[in-house]
This record gives sequence, C-alpha cells and structure tokens, in this order.
Amino acid sequence: MDRISDPQVSPDGHWVAFGVRTTDLEANKGRTDLWLVIPEGKQPARPLTRSEAGEWNPRWCMTGDVHFLSTRSGSAQIWSINPGGGEASQLSHAPLDIGAFEHAPVLQRMLVTLEVYPGMTPEETVAR
Repeated sequence: MDRISDPQVSPDGHWVAFGVRTTDLEANKGRTDLWLVIPEGKQPARPLTRSEAGEWNPRWCMTGDVHFLSTRSGSAQIWSINPGGGEASQLSHAPLDIGAFEHAPVLQRMLVTLEVYPGMTPEETVAR
C-alpha cells in the first residue's frame, strides 16, 4: 500500500506537493517520490519527481519552484524543480547529509539541520 506524507500547499494555493512512498516487496525496500495535485481534487495527482534515489521533504519556494531533499548526488542534499516540468537541479553541497530544511523568507535564508558531533563543525565531523 502506498503511503502519502508531508502535504505542502503552494503559496498561491493552486497546488499541493506531497510524498508518496511505494514499497517493492520483492526487493524489500521502499522509495518516496514527489507528486502534485490540485486541492479541489478535480484532476488526478501527477508525479513531480521520479528517481531511484528517492525524494522527500517538499517545500515551496517563493519563486514557485519546489525544493526537496534527495540522495541523487550520493548524500541527502537540497534540490529544486519547476512544477511545470523540467529536470531537478542541486542547490546545496553540504559536507554531510541534510536532515531537514525549511525556508525562512523573512531572513531570506534556508534553515537546515545536520547531525554533527558535539562541539564540532560539519567539516570536523566528516574528518572524525
């Protein structure tokens, strides 16, 4: 059974981005892709991303793009995609996996979480 998670309404209210986790029972693994749907439900949902790496944590950017986490590059990083179509592009290149992120429009920044050893920087954590 597919599982829906983390619905996020676009700033203009016209779309909802969400994750859909599917399970491959034979391979004993799951994968999450991102989907879009119109809130009224008058049209079926459509896939936004498809990658063997999987994607999660969709967040709408004020420009209208969807930012999300993916391990496409080998570690969990922030990616961006236009909901109208096209390929995703990598936004972050952190030395560690990004655990989660949120937009902070008032600060004109993104807030990210990284797991680091107490008192160490991300670079020191990687070296350890």
